[in-house]
This record gives sequence, C-alpha cells and structure tokens, in this order.
Amino acid sequence: MLADILHKIAGDSHNKVMKPFSPKPSNSGPGRCVRQMVFHSMGIEPDSFFPDRLWMIMDDGNYHEGYTAGWIEESGYRLKDVQKKLKLGFPFNNGYIDGIVVDIMDIETTYDHKDKGTHMVDKFYSGSDLPLDDFTQLAIYSRHLQINDMVNSDQCLLLIRNRDTAQYIEYFCRYLVDEDCMVIVSLTHSNGDFKELDIPLKNIYANAIEKFNFVKEMSEKKKLPHRQYYKDSWRCNYCDWKIRCWEG
Repeated sequence: MLADILHKIAGDSHNKVMKPFSPKPSNSGPGRCVRQMVFHSMGIEPDSFFPDRLWMIMDDGNYHEGYTAGWIEESGYRLKDVQKKLKLGFPFNNGYIDGIVVDIMDIETTYDHKDKGTHMVDKFYSGSDLPLDDFTQLAIYSRHLQINDMVNSDQCLLLIRNRDTAQYIEYFCRYLVDEDCMVIVSLTHSNGDFKELDIPLKNIYANAIEKFNFVKEMSEKKKLPHRQYYKDSWRCNYCDWKIRCWEG
C-alpha cells in the first residue's frame, strides 16, 4: 500500500531540473568527479537524476543535522550562526555553515555536520580513507571566517553521524590560513575511543581553485577529461551523466 510509493513521493518533492553549474564548497574537493563537473558546466542535460531513495536518505541527513544541533545546545557548548549565509567571493557564490561551536571559554570552532553510511564511517575510523571533500569544504568556510574576523580561532570540527547506527566520529582540526593547510589533529568516536593524529592537508584551498579553473578550461574547449572512476564505482552509479559518460 505504501512501500512502493514513498520513495517516489520523496523524489517528486524535489525539483528535478538541472541548475546552472557554479563552484561550491561542497563540490570543491578531490573526490568530486571532474568529468561530471565538465558535463554540468557545458550545460549537457543529465540522462538521469538521483534515485528517489537517495533523496530520502539526503533528507534524513538534514533532519538529523537539526537533531544534533539541538543536542549540542543541551551540552556545555553553544552553537551559533547555524546555517549562516557566507558571501565567499570568486570563484564561489555563497555558502552556508552548519554553525560555530562555542565552549565555556568562548573559544569558537567552525563546525560542519555530515551523515554517512557504515561502510564509509568504518573506513574513516580505521584510517584507510579520509573524507577529503568534507575537509576541503570546511577549510573554505574556516578560511573565510578567519580572514573576515568572524571567528576567534583556527579550530575546526567535522562531525560525522553514522546513519545506520547513530554513532558519531569527529575530526578535530586546525586550518592555518597563512599556510593554506588543514591539519587533522585528532579523531574521536562516540564510544570513547580517541586517536591522536597529525595529518597535514597542504594547499587545500589552492587545489580547490585549481580544480575549478580546470573545469572552466575544459568546458570552454568542449573537451572531456579522463574518467576518474571505474564504471562499477558508487560515484558512477549515482552520477546523473553515467549513461552518456560511458557511451564514448
């Protein structure tokens, strides 16, 4: 009666129309497929859109971001500037931060919340993979906030919720503006496990700018870059241009 229609209803609630391409913090990391971005930048219509079920998963993540914000407010921390609009400037348009966490000493930490599945969270916590796209997005926000004196520290927090188990992991980081380097300081699990890290992600902002310049160049030349992933990759499976991309 309901099981076979709810995903479609969730999908239909979103406007399935291709919007003009624009550089965003969320698509600036190394994981986002450049070939996909060039398709979009050239204005080529997708051959498909996100599966309806994926829209529901994404909506679920947005709901839990709100729940998490409420729980943070019940702790010893405060959360301010939730979904604050940032005028990031060229090449980006605008961005929206998830908030700034303020501790009892009034030290402010740029905060970003993500919602991911177990297979990804386990890779991150084991150290076999890093959420590089998320770090890039967070670095772009932190850079803007620091340069414009909108935050009083270089501290950053990437909080990732496991959508399957409701567990959390968090990366505590520092974005060093003068060096353009995001330093991953530690990783904490909601079960209490703690790992000290010292992982520098150098030129993280400059690499994002270089990526968008490359997309612009390829788009103007009407050339497609090499494929970044294999056809059976989850990124290809969920790509709006997956059929067109693999035809040639």
